[in-house]
Amino acid sequence: MPGKHESTEKKHTTWWVNGILLVFGALFTGFAWYATNPKTLVAQVSTVSFGFGLVVLIGLLAYLDDRPFTRLGRFAVDLLVGLAIVALMYVFMIGITVYWQVMAIAGGIVLLLAALFAIRKPVKAKPHRLTRDLDEPEDENPAE
Repeated sequence: MPGKHESTEKKHTTWWVNGILLVFGALFTGFAWYATNPKTLVAQVSTVSFGFGLVVLIGLLAYLDDRPFTRLGRFAVDLLVGLAIVALMYVFMIGITVYWQVMAIAGGIVLLLAALFAIRKPVKAKPHRLTRDLDEPEDENPAE
């Protein structure tokens, strides 16, 4: 049975994580605002959504990185989400026009980083608390 303090610790962790995500979203938005200097309302909304969208994609990458059970699975997840992040940044900063040199260099960097992160041995997922409770037999004669 979870203790009284366990839920409190989880709430504090959630607040810290949300605070850090908010700060990084503001930093990415500030950088994009400085780089593009948006004038219209649509451009300003696009800049804010770019900053926080980038944080969401990075968070998704961190979340999904621990899910695969094989190195190849981790490599594929890192590569696909990394390329999505590069595509978001490229379209926002440069536009739809494709410069193959930029895309090749960015794709190569993502490929290299995905390969480096895939070297780490996958960690097997821990069983969920409910599953663990169902799998363990109950003590029929508890000590009194």
